[in-house]
Amino acid sequence: MATAMNFNQHQMMIITSDDRIIDQIEINNHPSSFETVFSECERNINRLPPYYNQSTNHRKTKNTSLICAICGSLALGRNFGVITCESCKIFFRRNALKNSGAFCCRHNNACEITFNTRRHCSACRLAKCLINGMKRDRLLKAEEKAKNRHMTKENQNFISQTNNKIYKQRSELRSSTFPNHFLTSNTTNMISTGFTEFLPQSSFQSNQKMLSLEDIQCIEAVQIAFEKRIELAARDGLPWNPSVYATTLLQYINSHSVPAMHLLTFFKQIPEFNQLNVNDKLILTKYNLLSLFIINSALLYKIDTKQFREIDIDVPWNLSILRTIHGNENCLQMKKIFRSFVHIKFYDYKIIQLSLIVLFLTKGLSTGDGVPEPILNDNMAVYRAQNYYIELLWKYMEIIHGFKQAFRIYNKIIRRFLIWQKLEKNLRHDIEQNLSKTDENELLPLMKSLLHIS
Repeated sequence: MATAMNFNQHQMMIITSDDRIIDQIEINNHPSSFETVFSECERNINRLPPYYNQSTNHRKTKNTSLICAICGSLALGRNFGVITCESCKIFFRRNALKNSGAFCCRHNNACEITFNTRRHCSACRLAKCLINGMKRDRLLKAEEKAKNRHMTKENQNFISQTNNKIYKQRSELRSSTFPNHFLTSNTTNMISTGFTEFLPQSSFQSNQKMLSLEDIQCIEAVQIAFEKRIELAARDGLPWNPSVYATTLLQYINSHSVPAMHLLTFFKQIPEFNQLNVNDKLILTKYNLLSLFIINSALLYKIDTKQFREIDIDVPWNLSILRTIHGNENCLQMKKIFRSFVHIKFYDYKIIQLSLIVLFLTKGLSTGDGVPEPILNDNMAVYRAQNYYIELLWKYMEIIHGFKQAFRIYNKIIRRFLIWQKLEKNLRHDIEQNLSKTDENELLPLMKSLLHIS
């Protein structure tokens, strides 16, 4: 509180939280009445410890009276929940997470740990650390923070390098980095195809955007989510044994419940998808997941063995069943579309991963097989989530590969996927024609839902 006073034409400003001084001001407005109070306050200030001195900005000096609970030497503060010296802190950081058999005591675990003997027996020293309350979980948190700081520094360095690369080599990125086989006779007329409406409009106005730290972290999170999808899906149990080789159409369809579960687990790790309405997530899964198999399969394709498998212990897909069910013409069209996505995958697999999210969040992606698609409960929430990843995908492609290359890739993805949608309708029809009623009853629930078989 601040109170203004005027004694003998002198103005004084008193700033205090002491109620006694405020009371004295209100009761008796005379300077002599404050002498006792001020004298007492001054004596109290003089009794304060030296580190409260005003000249040092009230910063505390180190307390040299602390004793290490482990070895008894002088300590500087609390580390991992216990007051310790620097030496014991470092010792615990280095050894707390090691296996119990890493150290062995030669004296029946009865060594005395002091300043002079603390280096003689690591086993007893570590045991004393734990007995006195030093916590391993705090070490994990500290390591996590250190890792986050390291990742942040790496991200900042990456941003700096990327920005320099854009400024110095933008013209080269725009004209020479994309494979020649990716260009077709139609690419010279891309503007007239009408696909420009799918691109973020701001990108045409300015191509000097940079990847922010948040952008890079999001792209890395998507990559990590895709890598973890198999492990996370396995925890809940898989509907089909991926080591079983499919020899019939029924087995082939049921075997695809595994990559379907993996792909769905990938999407479940995307925060924007998890925040959607529960019914909207079910609608997007039921009507969009199967359509994305062609793009997802590009990420699973092993070019050295020319086989489809997610991990090495899985058996490869039996592609002869496809030729039997769909015929050579449909298979050739499928192969042509698939190759386009494989080219993009080997050029930059992150583009495929981001494209999967964009397409999965697209309402109306289903080709329409006679089953009416329900209306979303919160269409705007889905739109906002999709728009975020569209802008992220475009920004990533434009900055890393240049505007022209980004446009070619974007155009290629959309064109090929539209062709795939037409072909997928025929493929679904072939499956329905070749599945008997008995087979339909034996379909796994996930595949029955994705194929819209009641």
